[in-house]
Amino acid sequence: MVASLVFGYFSTKRIATITTPDHIETRTLSRTRQTAWRDIQAIEIRGSAKTGQRVFVRDAAGEQFRLPHLDSENLESSFEDEVSALTSLWEQRAADRGRGRRCLALDPH
Repeated sequence: MVASLVFGYFSTKRIATITTPDHIETRTLSRTRQTAWRDIQAIEIRGSAKTGQRVFVRDAAGEQFRLPHLDSENLESSFEDEVSALTSLWEQRAADRGRGRRCLALDPH
């Protein structure tokens, strides 16, 4: 029981999506990934309002990964605002570095 509580506490402190001026960072229990804004090819919303929506990033190598805690279940009413803010930040940072393209895909499934 105590081990479960300790694991739960540390997992909530460890798992995160963090933005910096140079990159977006995702932290999971087993990995930290930093992706430069210029290397992001797309920010995608997957899922539905009924089953829950999650945000994924596709990088220059074509690899896709989920952004922890950036989903409709955790953010509820502010989900669309948070995704909009993230997309605006990406567009600004990518344009600052010579990549001003945008691709925000909405997957209805």
